[in-house]
Amino acid sequence: MACDQAASSLPACTEKGPNAILVKPVNPAELFSRMSELLVVPQRQDIRSFLHASVKAREGNSSFLGVSQNISISGLLMETDRILDLGDRVSFSIEIGRREVAADCVVMRLDKSVPGKVMYGVKFLNLDTKSLVLIDQYVRGKVKH
Repeated sequence: MACDQAASSLPACTEKGPNAILVKPVNPAELFSRMSELLVVPQRQDIRSFLHASVKAREGNSSFLGVSQNISISGLLMETDRILDLGDRVSFSIEIGRREVAADCVVMRLDKSVPGKVMYGVKFLNLDTKSLVLIDQYVRGKVKH
């Protein structure tokens, strides 16, 4: 809810029981921030954190292992001996803070810059809200401001 800056406006707005109150003129950044919090939609997808964890993945009916190099709410970068192509769909599970996160992913990027290694950037397709929040909290806890 948006209310005027007048001192008498705030109690009237508060009485209505809104989830958030913004003072007019509304700052767009503050509005977006509040909306994101209320909708549990992470604001940024480009913050990544190093994550050294084994990845249990499945492509079709076959399983393979990999190691995650970093993670964000949009996906992760992993190393594996398995040969994957752009557009391949894989399912994976990874443990973060004693909780398992599982998701379907699509291979979006291949990185062959390190000789003998292939890194795959995979995008999450169906993370539930709990997993998004778990990853977001992990990343925010690791990123130095």
